[in-house]
Amino acid sequence: MEQVWTSGLLTPQYLVALIVLLTTRTQSCPHLIGRSADFKPSDNYSDSLTRRVFMDINPEDVAFLEHFQTLPKLRRQAFYRGLLAQLRPEEWREIKAQADTHTFQYDILGKLPLEIASLVAEYLPLIDVIRLRRVSRRWHSLLSSPLLCRAATRATLGIDPWIPSPDPVIFSNGIIPDKSGHDFTTSFANFVRRRSRLEQGNPYKVISMRSPLDHEDGDGHDANDFSYSNGICAWIGEDGFNTYVITLNILTGRIKKFTTANREVLLQVRVSESLVAALSIRGNCHVWNYDTPEPSSFRVPSLDCNHILIHKTRIVLDYGDYLVHWSWDTRIARTIDIGETAVALAVHPLEDRITLVHFCREDEKRCSEPEMYVDSCGEEGPLIEALPTYQLQTTTYALNSKNEWFTCFSRCESIPRSFFPEYWILGNIGARRDAINPGQSSVIERIETDRGDRDRKHGILVYVSVEPNGQVAIHTMPRELASEGQFVCPERGILYASFVEGDEQEHRQWTILKARIMPSTSNSYTWYDYSIQRMEKREQPLRILGDAQFMVFLGQSTLDIWAMDENGAERDDDGKMSGLDRTHGT
Repeated sequence: MEQVWTSGLLTPQYLVALIVLLTTRTQSCPHLIGRSADFKPSDNYSDSLTRRVFMDINPEDVAFLEHFQTLPKLRRQAFYRGLLAQLRPEEWREIKAQADTHTFQYDILGKLPLEIASLVAEYLPLIDVIRLRRVSRRWHSLLSSPLLCRAATRATLGIDPWIPSPDPVIFSNGIIPDKSGHDFTTSFANFVRRRSRLEQGNPYKVISMRSPLDHEDGDGHDANDFSYSNGICAWIGEDGFNTYVITLNILTGRIKKFTTANREVLLQVRVSESLVAALSIRGNCHVWNYDTPEPSSFRVPSLDCNHILIHKTRIVLDYGDYLVHWSWDTRIARTIDIGETAVALAVHPLEDRITLVHFCREDEKRCSEPEMYVDSCGEEGPLIEALPTYQLQTTTYALNSKNEWFTCFSRCESIPRSFFPEYWILGNIGARRDAINPGQSSVIERIETDRGDRDRKHGILVYVSVEPNGQVAIHTMPRELASEGQFVCPERGILYASFVEGDEQEHRQWTILKARIMPSTSNSYTWYDYSIQRMEKREQPLRILGDAQFMVFLGQSTLDIWAMDENGAERDDDGKMSGLDRTHGT
């Protein structure tokens, strides 16, 4: 071999051929995603490449290559290191050009410490945390770590569902810690499967029955006719007098009836995991403990309220410029003046606290309704100049030791320009409110371009909510959705919507939307930008309710219940949920 270095017989073509041969024989590191750690080029691939290399070499030099392939590892290293030391600059350039055609793969994720890998996992869909375990043993060990799995879950939900006792100051979020007794790996896998079913609209089980409400005139169901919370459905019994409330526990199939002592006619119904509430025609709000069922009631100022919110043991009636708050613990109703209609209202489930979000000016003057102008077509709309000066004012009210409402927190922050493109304007579509998030109500807004026709196809929908940690969340939805639709958020980052297309309401559709959490420059707000994951047409009006465990689809003639969690949807011999048959509610 020493004769080779000094004889000058090594031509550039020979050197290039040898380096190419080296690169094909020594690749063994995996790519970040694509290949496992034991990947090596196949023998057929190497042999064919070797034949192509040999075709470019002088036959007298082939013996050197053949001998090189028979050398042990240490002698091979000494040979090619000595060979590289002999290269001239122009030969290095040719070697580099040949080397650039080959991919040198490296397992970046596998080499990271667990804490850094957990930060990377926060950007992965939860289902990929399980799928990518098949890449290699190192990846399986890394992606099965409870630390990494919990970090990925917190990034998706905003909370850790495996914390046994969440902070009581944080709003209830509907996530129930796993109590099945499974180990963490099984519990996490069940959780990810349920989340995936919710995102795709692919339930573990479907229960269908006749609708408990009859609408023979073809109209859809009003929001006050039917309520759902934490696996419990509630509606006003249609006996011709509407004097009682019926509840159905989906898990157990148990039906309960609640009525007043003097059989008052009931108009609206709401249910939580703890309480059942209904307004009566006599101006009372009747409340029953779901478990006992102990009754209580309080007077309301008017039956004409914008919305009724019930969250565990707290009830709030929204009248626009003031609220009525009632607690089961104290049995006292209190009024709080809020000035203008809030774009978002959140009720604390365990404490006497209310959080409101208003639009306001930079001078901190509240302005839930933007200043208006009249365009060239004679239509009224908000001033375009007002958008850059808008702010979101978040205010939290609480009861002090004298049982008086006081402001315990207030913050006003400019609306980020990145939320809405330049030259777009904010338009309130009306006073209608939706309970999109648990224990909250929101006003759906439309963001429109500054155009005379203000066509719906040029706008997007937006609503505001309050996160469990107190942050303000701005949700933007695509322009394909109708503003007259009905929305529900069963879990963070997922929306189910039912809406009607066309002036004559001939096209009824429902859709599933999934959000991207957009980058934020502030810790006081979060931005969710939704895109359509699934859309289907439906012949009849449809009202959608639900949470992470069950989705409820109330149609004109049928009631469909989707069970997402396999732990909470045990099957009997007929494939039906234990305790629940298909005739309940008829």
